[in-house]
Amino acid sequence: MPISQDSDGILRSLQEAGVELVVVGGTAAVLQGAPVVTFDLDIVYGTPENVSRLRWLLAHGAYHRLDLANRKLPPAEDALLGQAPQPARPISASSMCSASWERANEEISKMPC
Repeated sequence: MPISQDSDGILRSLQEAGVELVVVGGTAAVLQGAPVVTFDLDIVYGTPENVSRLRWLLAHGAYHRLDLANRKLPPAEDALLGQAPQPARPISASSMCSASWERANEEISKMPC
């Protein structure tokens, strides 16, 4: 089966942007001649330098993830590097004002069990 035009165009754009990558998954199988159908393109791109090139390409028209207001969401560098975002610092009970704490307890007590 031939590779889809979308995947072919994406691979050409990645190559033109200088992103070094390895194609994996279903598209790799298709490229090797396997009779399978796939609708995505899985790549391994690895290095921080490649992430910079990949982010540039994604930010300039190749990235189509939208938020609820239909705005393009920029790709996060930490996500592309495989790093999870840092969790928010937990708030201790002692740092909350007592009125808020009491109000929260009232709301919790109203919840059905």
